[in-house]
Amino acid sequence: MQVSGAQSGDDKVTYAPTRDELNCRLDAVKNSLTDDGILDVFGKFTRDQSAEKIRNDVLSPEGIIVGIEYRPFDKLWTYYTGISGGWGTMPREKRLSDI
Repeated sequence: MQVSGAQSGDDKVTYAPTRDELNCRLDAVKNSLTDDGILDVFGKFTRDQSAEKIRNDVLSPEGIIVGIEYRPFDKLWTYYTGISGGWGTMPREKRLSDI
């Protein structure tokens, strides 16, 4: 099985250097009263993303904030539910150790 890895859609939005910064972005989406507010955070939607999918993903009770090794020695933070088209365009479940 070949897995290309997670695809965020926009690394600058979906990955943050600190947990606090990620929480600020997530709060902006949670507190957005309009789709334009979510578009302000993302700049543009990719693939099958939409404001509604992103909002539902961020409000999901299954979502978790996780640290990732973005590049060697470069730990970033992201939000993960496993739902495609939400916070991350194409999240992945498999890890290298699972393959």
